[in-house]
Amino acid sequence: MGPKRYTRNWANAIHDQLGSSIDGLYHVSSIDFGPMVTLFSPAEDSFPQLPLVHTRLDSSSANVYLAKAVKRLGYRVKK
Repeated sequence: MGPKRYTRNWANAIHDQLGSSIDGLYHVSSIDFGPMVTLFSPAEDSFPQLPLVHTRLDSSSANVYLAKAVKRLGYRVKK
């Protein structure tokens, strides 16, 4: 955790040394100090090609997903 100019260099150095033998790094988020994962290129197939949920944020059906994100991240939502 630290300024991007340092952390980006650290991540690049780790990736350069370990290459395809590492998918990413597990570290502390600089936003909320919670767990965070930074993924490298070898992990590009770790996510589905299409999203599992697709809804507009101004749709009432998005409220469930927004409520989960707000609770998890500790954010506020203005209406």
